[in-house]
Amino acid sequence: MAGIVLLLAAGAVGVLTATVLRPRVPPPVAMALLAVVGACLGAGALLVQDEPVNTLNWAATLLLCALFLPVHVWVALGPPRAGARS
Repeated sequence: MAGIVLLLAAGAVGVLTATVLRPRVPPPVAMALLAVVGACLGAGALLVQDEPVNTLNWAATLLLCALFLPVHVWVALGPPRAGARS
């Protein structure tokens, strides 16, 4: 149950960050927040696994999700622009 809640909450914060906050905050802040959201999504995904998850799974998932979500948003929505208002 905790994994599902974490996935839903992180997904909501991620969408809000990518669409509303990213154009309004400095780019390093937006990318850092997206990295935290990515790590939370990865943690939520591991928490809903039926099989046991080892330390390497946790480390790799959190690191890669924290790296890939900001890159994914950058590629999909373009580079962030500080102070741009939409």
